[in-house]
Amino acid sequence: MKVAACLLTVALLTACAGCSMGAQPDRVQEIEDIFQSGGLIALRADITADLGDRVFVAGLSLSETDIGSCEITVESPAEISGIKARFQTDSSQLVFDDVALELGTMPNTAISPINALPIMLSAWRSGYLIEHGSETVENIRCIEMLWSVSAGAEQLEVRTWFDETNLKPVKTEISTGGLVIITCLTRDVSIGSGTTSPAPAETAPSAAQGNEMPPTQ
Repeated sequence: MKVAACLLTVALLTACAGCSMGAQPDRVQEIEDIFQSGGLIALRADITADLGDRVFVAGLSLSETDIGSCEITVESPAEISGIKARFQTDSSQLVFDDVALELGTMPNTAISPINALPIMLSAWRSGYLIEHGSETVENIRCIEMLWSVSAGAEQLEVRTWFDETNLKPVKTEISTGGLVIITCLTRDVSIGSGTTSPAPAETAPSAAQGNEMPPTQ
């Protein structure tokens, strides 16, 4: 009987070892405070987008000029490197300087790969937080957060993993209908001091925009 009880205990402990534990509420709140502080964000990202008939991979850099407005520069691939685009939330459109860049859209959505970074920032700033947890991603122990966010008439889910140590975003997945359509690996993230009024957070999982973070070291 004692042997059976010991085996049951070991089995339960082994099963729990693989469970994703919820992130500490204070750390989740700290991440939300960071992105809702009003500080302007600059970052670089490698994105992978499923266009149905092909996979689009690119390196992008983003620099906010105001909350809801940013400039995006294509860093790779080489044939489109240097192309810049400006995005404004109120128009939900990208405006390219001098040249139009046709990247196509993901299947069953009107979202273009170049929209990935503004959508991601929108979720961090004012998205409706659905759940959070802890997970190791890219060999980094992370706090995982999932938001619902609207992009035009479409409802998307944005899942980001933040480094547990410095709270910087490591990886983001943008999904629709349960399918991941864009993956972003972020780096060189910097957030200025909060000098601009942040966008209000969502109160229901219908229309959303994102959350914010303190200056990074």
